[in-house]
Amino acid sequence: MVEQLAAEFQGDLKVCKLDVDENPAPAQEYGVMSLPTLIIFRDAKPVQRLVGSIPRIADLRARIRQVLA
Repeated sequence: MVEQLAAEFQGDLKVCKLDVDENPAPAQEYGVMSLPTLIIFRDAKPVQRLVGSIPRIADLRARIRQVLA
């Protein structure tokens, strides 16, 4: 789902994945306690946080559009 949205919003946002086992410092910095966790940043600041599975791609798409607006 994330890869699909990355392609859909290409040029408007950057999608990055982080392996928290190999890179624990950023996970600690942003308080990631459960996986999956999706953090949407704007101007290098976290503005939306989604923890757990997201049932519909439309929900994630709406949240991304809200941040891009």
